[in-house]
Amino acid sequence: MINLANTANSWAGRIDVLINNAGVLAAGEFDHTPMEVHTQVVQTNLLGYMNGAHAVLPFFKKQRSGILINNISIGGFLPVPYGAGYTASKFGLRGFS
Repeated sequence: MINLANTANSWAGRIDVLINNAGVLAAGEFDHTPMEVHTQVVQTNLLGYMNGAHAVLPFFKKQRSGILINNISIGGFLPVPYGAGYTASKFGLRGFS
């Protein structure tokens, strides 16, 4: 993500907006779903957004402007049945945001 931010800044001379809009869902009973699957959901839905923010915030601070939009989804407000990893990641994203 840092390479993408550097490339965007080099091309346009600044970064004005980052829209984080990733989301994957692994549906199933928590204890029947491998932890590797839950880990991938959290890595995409929470850590992916954090990586994006981490990459652009230095540019926003230098410019003294910038807009970061984190698209959270209803899963950050209400539990998704059979979506423990998804719900946990989206609630975490709400806390991060």
